[in-house]
Amino acid sequence: MKTPWLVLALFGTTAAHAEPLKVEVVPATLTWQQKKPVEVTLRVSNTSKSEATFQAMGCSWDEHWRSSDRELTWERWGCDKNAPSTVALAPGKTREWKLSMFATAAATLGAHSLAMTFTPRGGTPMKSGAVTITVTR
Repeated sequence: MKTPWLVLALFGTTAAHAEPLKVEVVPATLTWQQKKPVEVTLRVSNTSKSEATFQAMGCSWDEHWRSSDRELTWERWGCDKNAPSTVALAPGKTREWKLSMFATAAATLGAHSLAMTFTPRGGTPMKSGAVTITVTR
C-alpha cells in the first residue's frame, strides 16, 4: 500500500515544478497619479531548457491578465478580428505586451501592491512578483 502513495507524491512533486514560464510586471514608473495612464510591460519568459508554448488571444490579449489591485486597472478595447494564437518561446526567450494602466479616481492615495496574474488560454494561472505603486493626486 505504500507504493501507490509514494508514486502519487512523486507525481505531484514533478507536476508542481513542470511550469517553465515566469511572469513579470514592469511599470514605467512606480508613482501613479490618479486617472493618468502609465505604460506597464507584462512579460512571460521561458525559464526551461526546452521550447514552451501557450495560447493567447490575438486582439483581446488583455483578458488573459488580472490585476491584484482593483484600483490599478486598464480600459478594455474592442476587437474586430480576434482569434487565439500559439506563442512559442525558445529557452530563455520572452514575450512582452505593453498595457496602459492607471489608478482609478477612487484609488486610495499611498502604497499599493501590484501583482499581475497571467492565465493562458486553457492554461493554469501564473502570478508575477509584486511591485509597490505609490498613488498620488
